[in-house]
Amino acid sequence: MFYHSNNDSSYINELKTELKNQELIETNKKIKQFKLKDDFKNNNIDFLNSFKILKNKQIENPNKRKSNLDEIKDTFDFKYQISDVSYIEQEVNLTNDDEKDLTR
Repeated sequence: MFYHSNNDSSYINELKTELKNQELIETNKKIKQFKLKDDFKNNNIDFLNSFKILKNKQIENPNKRKSNLDEIKDTFDFKYQISDVSYIEQEVNLTNDDEKDLTR
């Protein structure tokens, strides 16, 4: 097909259009209607007649900065392991049984 229609792009376009009409190939285009403010429509008639308005699909960014404590708490995972603790027990007698005056 490419060999016979290399210089005839209208043939390829017509073929694609017909395949889309018969739903043999998918199209990603979706037609949606948007409401515009009257002030914008009245002041920008030339713009509206000559350009298309496109809308992008908004997806959430997983790497966005956290803005409050609840968002941080949901994703925060902190683990810290404390090493083993040991202690030595020793009894010390602080009373003076001899009642001697100890001077140093």
